[in-house]
Amino acid sequence: MKNFEKMAIVRHLEDINNLKEFGLDGILKPNQERESDKISKELIDLAVEEGAEAIDIFSSNQNRASETARKLDESINSIKPGFSKLNIDKRIRDLNQGTPNLPGDYSEGQDFEPLRDAWNIFWDETFVKKDLLYRFGSPESSDGIRKFPELEGAFSEYGECYAQLAERLYDFTYELFTQEKQSKPNNMIGLVGHSITFGVMHELAVISKDYTDKFPNKPIPLGELPKITWEYFDKLKKGVLNKNPEYGEINFCDITKMKDEIFLENLSVERDVLRGLMKQSNVQY
Repeated sequence: MKNFEKMAIVRHLEDINNLKEFGLDGILKPNQERESDKISKELIDLAVEEGAEAIDIFSSNQNRASETARKLDESINSIKPGFSKLNIDKRIRDLNQGTPNLPGDYSEGQDFEPLRDAWNIFWDETFVKKDLLYRFGSPESSDGIRKFPELEGAFSEYGECYAQLAERLYDFTYELFTQEKQSKPNNMIGLVGHSITFGVMHELAVISKDYTDKFPNKPIPLGELPKITWEYFDKLKKGVLNKNPEYGEINFCDITKMKDEIFLENLSVERDVLRGLMKQSNVQY
């Protein structure tokens, strides 16, 4: 089958919550082979049913995702030798949430309250106030006007801003569908990542369809794609994004329009706009 039209998005299996030992890059909990085998068989069944020649697995480089992807790759190839190819790509990792300063009496599995505060503030600064440059865990807004004393001293290193996250996800997606070396058109793509990967890919899939079918030849307003994805998140909350995906959850999205030349050109422009914004603001990408 040419031009495979579905992409499988898999959230990683359950990881160990121990910030002291692993930071925010925990390894998988043991004994999840049954779950990985189940996911592998579902991927194979769909690929064979649709006539795909192979499965190209792309995974975040973080432990919980890359370990999940390796389990899937091994399981698929044990059932159908040579049917799966694994690619690890740091561009589809989770949002970098910085390095928390843990209290001396922190124990495995314990909540770190500043981390929850940081998420609430990041959400408000980014998605409510529309600030692409606010860094996760910072005790002040990107313009220095708003202060967040509850985060003072909570992180030894701050995390990413949304511009950094979006730039690398747009870059990955653009390359995935424009360079044959990334994924052959008759192979099924399996993406192993995180909740945020799950969300952004579904948002881009629907946006690409709308801007191709409903607004033909209309470019995405310059620099507006991140905000458009946030609007689509609100729309998709009634459906596929009505909750965070469970560990090991698998979902499929239609990527037909994500391969459209006009959409991909728009995507590359939006990526470059973000790069310009970050360069102007001395933010590394």
